[in-house]
Amino acid sequence: FSGATFLGIVFLRSRTGFGRVYFADLTGSGIAGLAVLAAMYLLPPEQLQVVPLTLWAVAAIVWFGLGRGGNLSPVLTGILGVVTVAAYLWLPGLTGVPDVSTSQYKGVSYARNFPDSQRIYRSISPFGDLQIYASSYMHFSPGLSDNAAFNLPELPGKSFVAMYIDGEGPEGIMREPPAEDASYFHYLPMDYPYVVRPKANTFVVQFGGGISTEAALHSGATSVTVAESNPAILQAFADPVIKDASSNILSDPRLKIIDYDGRLYLSHTGNHYDVIDLSLADSVGLSNPGGFAIVEKYSYTTDAMLDAPSPRSAGSPLGEGSSGSVSALIANALRLAQPRRASDHLSPASAPRLT
Repeated sequence: FSGATFLGIVFLRSRTGFGRVYFADLTGSGIAGLAVLAAMYLLPPEQLQVVPLTLWAVAAIVWFGLGRGGNLSPVLTGILGVVTVAAYLWLPGLTGVPDVSTSQYKGVSYARNFPDSQRIYRSISPFGDLQIYASSYMHFSPGLSDNAAFNLPELPGKSFVAMYIDGEGPEGIMREPPAEDASYFHYLPMDYPYVVRPKANTFVVQFGGGISTEAALHSGATSVTVAESNPAILQAFADPVIKDASSNILSDPRLKIIDYDGRLYLSHTGNHYDVIDLSLADSVGLSNPGGFAIVEKYSYTTDAMLDAPSPRSAGSPLGEGSSGSVSALIANALRLAQPRRASDHLSPASAPRLT
């Protein structure tokens, strides 16, 4: 109450000039916001603090330069600003204290600790700090059948790389397997919908690292439409290094990319699909060990699943090949939406991993 009363008195006594002050405040906030947004394309997260420090120094120089502090004030303020920014950039290296400390429970922290870990790609933008690591320890086989160990030769080393966005992940990226491992995808649960519907016209809700898309292409899908709303991911797959790591999957003529959220696209399109793969490529975070047992994402709520349209062809299966908790979420949403027909749409890929 006292604070509100004080502000009210200030506004009342300064009502003639308050409009200009408020305009200056909003203008400064807008300029600062645009500056930080532009800086996110140029500076990594650990150096973004340079932007508000620089804005502070510039504002101080302009303020004192208007004659409120003498002729030396702008010079001294400029020197102080330069020293502050330099200290921010140099002190972490000199003292050995990291400028930004990444939690040990973040997915990217595990990747950095592998003995042969190597970062092969990084892009920074408002869409995230996207980093891709290669290591012989990387392997992504969600729900792989135990029978694969007896019937398939071992995959070549470094067949997989891992993608992390803002430290979260990993999302697996897979190289095209050799001919002797061509049936690798048939031992994954995500292959089951294509047993029910061979030669399917498929829609993959989220491209992510592309393993669900690659599984669809290897399982006989005649066409695959895949959505990805993050342009940084699509840009990464256009990079020569990631093209090699993914065997240039985006160049497959059967593949069509939709640069939009897959769930929203499905709710508006008139196209029909035989198989809808709710890939949810970043759902690995839901089962990460450590201090992040709860991940708040609307995509992983019952409401989001209920909002998603049902399969666009009668009896079309829904596939899902990520964590068991997501499988249970999808099954529950289907039972709530269509209690009598849920079993018609839910493929064994969403069942418990018993193979």
